[in-house]
Amino acid sequence: MNTILHGHVSPETAHVHNHPFGRGRCWQRVWIESKANKGQRVCLQTTKKFIVVEPGQEFDGRIPEPPAWNKPKKATYSALLVLFVNDENGHIHNTGISVYSGPESFAEFDRFIAACDGELSKEQAARRAAMEQSSRNGSPVCWAEHDARQAA
Repeated sequence: MNTILHGHVSPETAHVHNHPFGRGRCWQRVWIESKANKGQRVCLQTTKKFIVVEPGQEFDGRIPEPPAWNKPKKATYSALLVLFVNDENGHIHNTGISVYSGPESFAEFDRFIAACDGELSKEQAARRAAMEQSSRNGSPVCWAEHDARQAA
């Protein structure tokens, strides 16, 4: 099962979790940055200080005060991104679609969201609908074939 993360749109509102760092642990924050006319991209940032965790020792969750953050690492822009946590191992992942996605990609994305413990935000749902309409306008034959298969 996966849990969708909402509202993580800046470093201040980022999802923060502990993260492996060599033989130790550090803090990592993850958010989705949005820019008009570019789309969305995932940003990752870790703390400069880390806690050495010896074999057999548990990480106690301490965070340096105040935390000093490394430069953010930013991914490539995409039209729509969703952050989610894999509940089995606690790892943070992202998935998304673009205006160039075909009907199968939209269907797969919708199945993934439906299977998750959550749903798209109103902004994400509106963006997804606009992207589907754009894809339908750009590839009407593919979408007609897809719709015919779905109706059968």
